[in-house]
Amino acid sequence: MEYWLIMNKWKAIAILLFIFGFYWLVGGCLATMYIIMASTLQGSDLIFVIALEVAIWLVPSALILYGGYRSLRKSRISPQPRPIIRQPPTKIPTSHITVSAPVSVPAYQPQLAPARMKSLCVECGQKMTITSEGVFFTGSGEPNIVKLRCERCDITRFEKKADMERELGRTLPREFTLTPQQYQLPEVPKQPEVPSVKLQRSDTYFEDCFWLPCEEIHDDRKFGDVPEMLEVAKLGNAGKVDEALRLAESVLLGHPDLDNVYYWLGHLNNSKGMYEKAKEVLMDGMSKSKRKYSLYTLLGDIEYQAGKLSEAVKWWTRSIVSQLSIKEKRDYSPFLYLAYVCEAMGLGVIAQKLFSEVDTIRFGKIRLVPSAQTNIHRLVRTQGTESMRRVLEELNTRLM
Repeated sequence: MEYWLIMNKWKAIAILLFIFGFYWLVGGCLATMYIIMASTLQGSDLIFVIALEVAIWLVPSALILYGGYRSLRKSRISPQPRPIIRQPPTKIPTSHITVSAPVSVPAYQPQLAPARMKSLCVECGQKMTITSEGVFFTGSGEPNIVKLRCERCDITRFEKKADMERELGRTLPREFTLTPQQYQLPEVPKQPEVPSVKLQRSDTYFEDCFWLPCEEIHDDRKFGDVPEMLEVAKLGNAGKVDEALRLAESVLLGHPDLDNVYYWLGHLNNSKGMYEKAKEVLMDGMSKSKRKYSLYTLLGDIEYQAGKLSEAVKWWTRSIVSQLSIKEKRDYSPFLYLAYVCEAMGLGVIAQKLFSEVDTIRFGKIRLVPSAQTNIHRLVRTQGTESMRRVLEELNTRLM
């Protein structure tokens, strides 16, 4: 009903403006013709009178018709289904079951754990604010990504709009903001209690680290293949951030699926202290570019600079998983940072494995400066968790 009212209101305005503008235009043309035929003016006087008629009749008519066109554009808000970007299916692990029952009692059959609720914060488990504000950086059309924000934990996450509509059981408009008090989540049916059965909760953080928001696609293009990007890097490294941003935005128009453009837009915005803007640009790039692992790496670097180790480890892990999915290990940065995280958590064997991966990708034994190493050790002491340890151990298994 809300969509119907909005659509009909703007269509009615558009029709009235079109009718008024048309008659105003016809009246202006007739008045101008009458003056030309009936007037005895000559030369510059006649030209002045005709220009005055154009200003009085034709210019307002053009503005009125343009207003009708804009009103017709605004009326195109409808709940028709939007295209859904497919993503690789997520494997949902089964709950860990410990059964002790008499021989005569059939053992409990484990069931798949329910899928994680995307609208819940991974840290505190509370509902997050869902909004379309600030999702788009460039382009136009119906957004297919929404932003989720938890003020309590200071966490921002992006999810596909179609997934959120299925979870909430409602169609979301093009522009909206839903606070936790404005929506309800469907109740998950509880499993019947079975004697002598112990259920272990699924590790949501562990699942998030190995879940890729978008499919990774191999891309043969290199940074130097687009000469303008070399100039962007030159300007950015010289401190001319605003000039580099303008050039990168112009390059994006001709190369909307090139990850290097989104990487530099995110890097330049981050260097200006616009962290949220940088993350929005990188999320936009994930849905449009072919290669995405460099964007995951930069998101991890941004979260690390903000002091959020768990988020940084998640994005660095996703970067490595993305590179492994296309059998292409080129970005050594996530291997390097996670090696120091492993070292701080006492996982020396895994740390050495990751260091060897760094040396294979980049010659010269690249290592962090002592101050950066000290900072990672401090963050691990204050924010390290058992789930983070599980992620690093699983990553080592996948590398082997």
